[in-house]
Amino acid sequence: MKIAHAELDKEVWELWEGVVEENELGFRKALRQASLLFDIRADDDHFDVGKDVYQKSLVQIEDIPPCPEHAEDTPSTPSREGRKGGGANGIEGRD
Repeated sequence: MKIAHAELDKEVWELWEGVVEENELGFRKALRQASLLFDIRADDDHFDVGKDVYQKSLVQIEDIPPCPEHAEDTPSTPSREGRKGGGANGIEGRD
């Protein structure tokens, strides 16, 4: 049973990495479009993917309190148990 759990956990982790990669690609695409449409440089220092708009100002994402209404919708990061090696790009997963 532990082997089956480890295999499932590894599969979940690989799927998680794929979702993260797709999100990053989508973000980069949106940034390129914003750069073109609004005539701004995508490498402008004002862009910081570690921040989000909270109460009309840019705030570090980890400093934004979770919304109690949506706490159950927030996915937890899959554990790394049972996963060997890196992801598709050879890089270890995120903690």
